[in-house]
Amino acid sequence: MPTFDREGYSPDWFLDLQQERIAALTYHRYPDREDWRAEEFQEQDVKLVSGETVRMKLAERSTQVGKRPL
Repeated sequence: MPTFDREGYSPDWFLDLQQERIAALTYHRYPDREDWRAEEFQEQDVKLVSGETVRMKLAERSTQVGKRPL
């Protein structure tokens, strides 16, 4: 999975990655000041690289880069 900072910002590249079903990880330079509500999180089984499965509470929010939703 590509991981990069704002130097890797490219809506066209993000769209190419999405079409190839490649996940990318970046961060929001100025994140929301408020914590996410507990209701947004759901318990999920997550398989670790070691093969161990653990339960985690995960949440997801979508974002829009430029004028195209991702």
